[in-house]
Amino acid sequence: MTNKLKRWSCPQCSAGVLAPSRPRKNNVKRYCLSCSEKKGVLVERVCPSLDKKRSERKSASIKKAKTKQATIAERYLIESYDIRKAIKPIAKMMTTQIDNILPVNMSRHKNLRNVIVQVWRKERHSSNGHAETFGNRIHVTCGTNLSDALFVLIHEFAHMAIGRDYRDDSIKSHGREFRSVQRSAVKLFNQSNFRLRHQLPEVTIR
Repeated sequence: MTNKLKRWSCPQCSAGVLAPSRPRKNNVKRYCLSCSEKKGVLVERVCPSLDKKRSERKSASIKKAKTKQATIAERYLIESYDIRKAIKPIAKMMTTQIDNILPVNMSRHKNLRNVIVQVWRKERHSSNGHAETFGNRIHVTCGTNLSDALFVLIHEFAHMAIGRDYRDDSIKSHGREFRSVQRSAVKLFNQSNFRLRHQLPEVTIR
């Protein structure tokens, strides 16, 4: 099957020739020899119809990518707010305020900004989560209530703030120390400029 010939034009003199849609690099039809002789360098012809198709494909690809991003973003919207945008500020807040959050007997050398957070959505009111303190990972399934979803994020980050101190048998998963950390973190969030700037609801402890 022979390739359909396309018109290739010189960008300098506009002289055109018919050539395959993908001419070899050493194909003389790929270059305007008269303009190349005048310029002293090879002047390569262009194919307007192929350029147009490439431009259309690129535009379609960009549009498809934007549509996909919008669909993904919509999945994480809770009361018109993308819950993922709260992850880094909460991690930063709790890292910078670690001295004010943790009891005196716990290690301070923790960077919660390195915690990996995986978020899922379900069409139900409440949210839930799980913190892998030794895997440096948080899993959160968010419901339809923004305040509750924010609370679950803070709750799981409170577990990560305690982290390896859980190796001490006297520190229970939801014991006195944890409740103290969680209470301090919720208070910090409610008073934060981030919450006020984005007009986020106050978080209450369940």
